[in-house]
Amino acid sequence: MKKKIAAVVSIIFLLVGCVTYLDDSFPAPQSDTEELGFGIDMFGFNLYRQLKDADFKGGNFVVSPYSISNCLGMVYAGARNATAQQMATVLHYTLAQDELPSAFGDLTSGLVAKNNIVSTPDDMLTLKIANSGWLQKDFSFLPAYLDTLTTGYAAETSTVDFKNQTEESRALINQWADNATEGKIPELIPDNVIDPTTRLVVVNTMYFKATWQYPFIQELTQDRPFYLLDGSTTSVPIMGGAERRLQYLEEKDYQAVVLPFTDTGTLAMAIILPRKGLYEKVEQKITGGGLYSVVHHMSPSLVRVRLPKFYTRNSLNLVDTFKAMGMTDVFLADTADLSGISDQPLLSLGFIIHEVVIDVDEKGTEAAAVTAAGVGQTAGPTEPVEFIANRPFFYAIFDTETDAVLFLGRVLKPELKQ
Repeated sequence: MKKKIAAVVSIIFLLVGCVTYLDDSFPAPQSDTEELGFGIDMFGFNLYRQLKDADFKGGNFVVSPYSISNCLGMVYAGARNATAQQMATVLHYTLAQDELPSAFGDLTSGLVAKNNIVSTPDDMLTLKIANSGWLQKDFSFLPAYLDTLTTGYAAETSTVDFKNQTEESRALINQWADNATEGKIPELIPDNVIDPTTRLVVVNTMYFKATWQYPFIQELTQDRPFYLLDGSTTSVPIMGGAERRLQYLEEKDYQAVVLPFTDTGTLAMAIILPRKGLYEKVEQKITGGGLYSVVHHMSPSLVRVRLPKFYTRNSLNLVDTFKAMGMTDVFLADTADLSGISDQPLLSLGFIIHEVVIDVDEKGTEAAAVTAAGVGQTAGPTEPVEFIANRPFFYAIFDTETDAVLFLGRVLKPELKQ
């Protein structure tokens, strides 16, 4: 980080996956939360396209569009002029800047209220979303910005001393993130990311754990061949279950199905399974808004699903990713306008670190993700349909009411937790 950069904002969150269809006609959102959810969907698929071509060529990955958008929303609250316009364009913020915090607040509180119940081993649904702000003591933050953090984004705020107690401050943030993600993200911010020039770290965490509404049957899990993109096969544990009436779509290039989590909530996992030999073609069809288009073209069908168990963890710095997507001004002290955070000069965004983990088995799914961003100064058939995910596929965890994508990813070769 250049010497003239002297303040940092960081962000944290949890995550899951998503998929697509080709259709450009979408009904107008009926509320701010629906509009925000649709924007998160569009941003998520744009991010997916960028990651698949750059950071994750030929590999599994998972991201949380919801968490990234929420985290960067707290930075966007202090952005002005061209910097704010670039952020809004890349993140697909279509609401007015001063309306976005309340929309996120309503969407988040609604998701948590509908998807956080008293859990038992056989009927579990937990969704935890929290924001925090870590403030350099004696730094002159604008009162309006702090009010947006604490009121608009419901962020807990704590005063730390990045200048003189850098490592202690990093440890406090990491411990908070570790607790918020139930131990799934033990070290959000690695060494040498924050430093004495750090002035602010904003954090959004998301933790999700749920049982399937229709659990897979443990006894039906068997090692079976999984067909890789290069034509070879590998043996992986593939789960099986009874036929169920599920939301389903069948196209010439792919099949898609929605697997609901416990029926007391609104979250579900969508899976898009390209036909053999058509993976790249279907992946190219993924567009922002694709999840909405897939899900809303589905109809109830009797489906028998086979799905591999899988576990994915990845960590990356998204600065270059966002630059490639067109969000450039905010990273340079000479061009960034974050004057809505502080009246101090030369604020810029120094890092966006994103860590995600997802674990899928017979009972359900557990997922967590963390993102840290630093601002520095300077009609169904009568016979069951077979849905056998024995080849690469895309997946998403989303809210069935607003279509907001919490987690989005792909599996090219299933891996298990070691």
